Amino acid sequence: MNQQNKIQKKIKNSGLTLASEADDKTEGPASLILTDPDGNVFC
Repeated sequence: MNQQNKIQKKIKNSGLTLASEADDKTEGPASLILTDPDGNVFC
């Protein structure tokens, strides 16, 4: 499991919802999108 997948798992386990998730079954660049409770989007 790479670093981004570890971070993604931690975010999901904390109860936050991801608007877009990185695909852990592929290789190469990955990204995720997180929306906080105030509606701010983080990419």
